[in-house]
Amino acid sequence: MRQTSEGPEATIRELIGLWQREREAARERFRQERDQTPWKERLERGLAAHDLTIDETLPAPGGRLVMLVRSGDVRFNRHHLSLRPGDPVRLFHQDPNEPAALHAIVERWRGPALGLAVDGEVPDAYEDKPFRLEREAPEATFDRGLRALER
Repeated sequence: MRQTSEGPEATIRELIGLWQREREAARERFRQERDQTPWKERLERGLAAHDLTIDETLPAPGGRLVMLVRSGDVRFNRHHLSLRPGDPVRLFHQDPNEPAALHAIVERWRGPALGLAVDGEVPDAYEDKPFRLEREAPEATFDRGLRALER
């Protein structure tokens, strides 16, 4: 980073811009990896799950809901899926980039069901028919860094 004579505020603004560009680059790398890896391979590697249904919804702090989801696929378990509490995931029916895709956070495994925290209400389409899950680019580190820079 270059020195600026505009003072610390200008340096912080520049750092925020660099941080945001790095976040976008990380998102793009994640999207490219997902787009280049066939769906079947993502399932086999534990990066995705399919045929999910909502077993139950529970209230959670902050206006969120925890959906307890299950799948008939034998790979849908804590040992096969590469998911940990706090991991961001995307829920969708056909394409992870579809407009109706939902963002969720892995809450925890509850027996054979996986808890997923979502903001607000769950759209009817997710209650009416099976859907898919796929890991998303981690955002927490970028969120914490941006908050620190903005202070």
